[in-house]
Amino acid sequence: MPDRQQLTEEMTAAREQAQALLHSLQAARATPAEGGDLFAKVTGRSSIDTAIANTRRMLEAYDRVLVQLRAGVTPAMVEIAAARRTAGAFV
Repeated sequence: MPDRQQLTEEMTAAREQAQALLHSLQAARATPAEGGDLFAKVTGRSSIDTAIANTRRMLEAYDRVLVQLRAGVTPAMVEIAAARRTAGAFV
């Protein structure tokens, strides 16, 4: 099991990648797609807006984990909390 410092570094790197993804998605939204957004035509929701919203939620999750790690929560505690949240989503 990784120690808290290693997990913090990995989460920080993953958060930075998610932030870069968000910036690229926002840039892509500013560029009109040729032929329009087919997903939006079918569902009424823009695929790029959905991806941006999901990426923002991912960033919020990374931020919560990083706050916990910096507050002294052990990696095992983070894993248990994540497992409980995941299990609750399927119950």
